Amino acid sequence: AEAAAGQEETTEGSRVQEPSEESTGDAPAEEGSDETDSPVEIQPVLVTFISDPETAVVAVYPAATEEVPDPEAIPAQDDGSFLLLPGEYTYNAEAEGYVSAEDVSFTVADTALTLSVMLEAVGAEQASFDQSMTVDGVVITVKAGPGVFPADAVLSVEQVPVYQQTQVDTAVEEVRGEDQNVAVSYTFDIKVVNPETGEEYQPADGQTVGVSFTLAEAADENLTTNVYHVTEEETTGGLTAEALDVTTEITPETGEGTTAAVETDGFSLYTVEFTYNTLKYVMQGDTTVALSEILQEVGLTGGATDVAVSNADLFSASNETGEWIITAHQAFDTAEWMTVTIGGVTYEITVTDDGGITTWNELQTALNAGGTVTLTQDITAGANDSALSVSSGLTVVLDLNGYTIDRGLADSEAQANGNVITNNGTLTISDTSAAQTGAITGGSNT
Repeated sequence: AEAAAGQEETTEGSRVQEPSEESTGDAPAEEGSDETDSPVEIQPVLVTFISDPETAVVAVYPAATEEVPDPEAIPAQDDGSFLLLPGEYTYNAEAEGYVSAEDVSFTVADTALTLSVMLEAVGAEQASFDQSMTVDGVVITVKAGPGVFPADAVLSVEQVPVYQQTQVDTAVEEVRGEDQNVAVSYTFDIKVVNPETGEEYQPADGQTVGVSFTLAEAADENLTTNVYHVTEEETTGGLTAEALDVTTEITPETGEGTTAAVETDGFSLYTVEFTYNTLKYVMQGDTTVALSEILQEVGLTGGATDVAVSNADLFSASNETGEWIITAHQAFDTAEWMTVTIGGVTYEITVTDDGGITTWNELQTALNAGGTVTLTQDITAGANDSALSVSSGLTVVLDLNGYTIDRGLADSEAQANGNVITNNGTLTISDTSAAQTGAITGGSNT
């Protein structure tokens, strides 16, 4: 902004004060004097800024030219003033809580210059945006900096209708990790609108807003929080989902991270999901295991309030003494499941029987490994199977567990071929079943 000498003029974001006649330099040398014969040395001029507020920071730049379209800032002196050669300049000024002044032009002549910079305080129309709504037990908060939204803007949050939720689920599934199981999911249509007309406001290019979701699941250590921004494609009208970076904010009152926050550049649909990895547990038939051991192995924490199983004939859950117990009643070769409810969230655990030892060759492999070998079913040799053996130096405890090892030889063959098990190491045969009905048959001896 420029002003005539001796006058003061207020421009957008600034007021420029030029020096009075009293402060002008000496009159030009008279024509014909000796001074016209000497080269004139151009001296820098002192330029001082008087800022309101005093906290304003001023940066001065040479005027942009085609050769130098983005000039660098000129360093200020220690007292904040500038020494500038005569010419054209611009300045920027900013202070927290005030509207910045940008690219304000001024001219430096050959005399000292004082510029008054007056910044306008942020008014209601430039206020920050910070509003919250509670929908389906979730507190949704939107925050934006000054000037992003008009003063009359209000937050609007709704749950999506059922028909649209199906489309949202499809879009999110395309970007969700394959090993992720959804425990809890919410989808909201979030808008910032004019309350009178319903006009929707969006941040301008380069502006971002903060969106946060406060709910109990965000503090659950068993769950991973995911937030997706779901938008409509302009060409096809279909929905696409984008996974956003999530920050968990700590609630001061509880010390728990109950708020999931994201930064975004626009509004539409947002899905908040809480997921857990695929959980699997291998359980031998005819065994009893405390549920706490199963939860520890699959990585879940907390106390279970309910347990359900897929097939109670194969395995069941009981809680007679205050502790959940899982009992496998028999060996099974199907993939079963049980659901465990912890903290109001239900988790599904795939349960499989390890199958135990099912063939003659598998039994021999187990004997070769040493240690305790427990049968979970009867084992019968094939027509071409040789006697089982325990190698020298191995110690094996063979628990028949009520089952039978049968080499399957006829009496005449048994006399000729002999052993069911040939022991060259240390072999202990036991039967831990209640009925102790285990047996070794089909040979002349063990």
